[in-house]
Amino acid sequence: MTNFFTSKSKPLGKSTSNMSSNASQLEKESHSTVALRDSQNSDQQESEPQYPGPLKLTLIIISLNLAMFLVGLDNTIISSAIPKITDQFHALGDVGWYASAYLLTNCSFQLIWGKLFTFYVVKRVYLTALFIFELGSLICAVAPSSTALIVGRAIAGVGGGGVGNGSFLLIAHCVPPRQRPAFIGMMGSMYGIASIAGPLMGGAFTDNISWRWCFYINLPLGIPIWLQAVKGASAIKSGIMNLPMLLGSVIFSLLGGALTSIIGYYMPFAYLTVILMSIGSGLLSTLQVDSGHAKWIGYQFLVGAGVGSGLQTAFAAPQCVLPLEDIPIGTAVVIFTENLSAAVFVSVAQNVFSNQLRTNLATYVPEADASAILSGGATDIKNFVPQELYQGVLFAYNKALDQTFYVGVALSCCAILGTLGMQWVSVKKKDDAPSN
Repeated sequence: MTNFFTSKSKPLGKSTSNMSSNASQLEKESHSTVALRDSQNSDQQESEPQYPGPLKLTLIIISLNLAMFLVGLDNTIISSAIPKITDQFHALGDVGWYASAYLLTNCSFQLIWGKLFTFYVVKRVYLTALFIFELGSLICAVAPSSTALIVGRAIAGVGGGGVGNGSFLLIAHCVPPRQRPAFIGMMGSMYGIASIAGPLMGGAFTDNISWRWCFYINLPLGIPIWLQAVKGASAIKSGIMNLPMLLGSVIFSLLGGALTSIIGYYMPFAYLTVILMSIGSGLLSTLQVDSGHAKWIGYQFLVGAGVGSGLQTAFAAPQCVLPLEDIPIGTAVVIFTENLSAAVFVSVAQNVFSNQLRTNLATYVPEADASAILSGGATDIKNFVPQELYQGVLFAYNKALDQTFYVGVALSCCAILGTLGMQWVSVKKKDDAPSN
């Protein structure tokens, strides 16, 4: 009996010891799991971006919108003054450079600004860009020649690249992805509001004071040459007549951003951009000397609507697809591509216009002095041709501008290639997370 109980108790003792050991092991693993989970949660909380509260966010958004208003004003305020500038400097052939110089330096420094915003304090980099932008505007304001004006435009472009990039980057740091399209649309609409005020202010300065005041209060370019040269509008009136395009841009930029946040996808507006700009640009190429208000107002509105839809889509896409730390470079690439294309094709359009104007003058008004017309200003046509040739020259001028719009038609149609390569990503599902 003793042996029996003894022999049986030994395994029981061993089993009890094993159970105790296993329980201890499980307890240790449980503590380790809990500690690991707490550590992971802590790391996740530290890695997640901390967005500002409502009051601070409101102040930041107001500041960014004011900055975009400044940039928008800079890009449109002298649109009505460009013809007068060409009259003073006798440099119609330099009109393309007024835009290209700004856009080339703007896109050339985009990637540099993106890196600076990544590695240095965003506020300091942003203020540096703003200072360079203002310096370029000052040089433009005091420019004694067309060449000096182009140099000033180039310097302003360097700073303008940083201001635009930084404004969109700060949006990414202030709000979660699902809200960004709405705020981007808001900034786009503010840009459009400035675009509405710009031509009116530029026209008022040009007609009543001097075009230089456009640069003194911070400006760039917007070339409604058709309205002044063909329709005979004054600088301020051409600014008013250019409002349909700007209104279309404002309305559709704001609507596009808001609807993107609601439905969660930005791709429908990318396709809408291609459709509206292709149709609008094609219709602009049909304008005639005697075209009525309904045509040039409606055509401009269609183009503006396409621009507004595409503006918010182009900047919403990288902010919704990329991780937070990659957004500066992604935004810089978008702005780089946009401005490089603009710089190249503004020059292309300028060459198309000059060549077609020379050809049309030789075809329809061979008696006119083509060299004098090309070297003169856009609003001085009457001073270079006899009265009996004026209508023929006006027809040739209008036809050259219509043919220049073909460049816009081709580019708008080609935009479908880029749209097809974009991802359908829901802005409601994407969370900010560090990249691997």
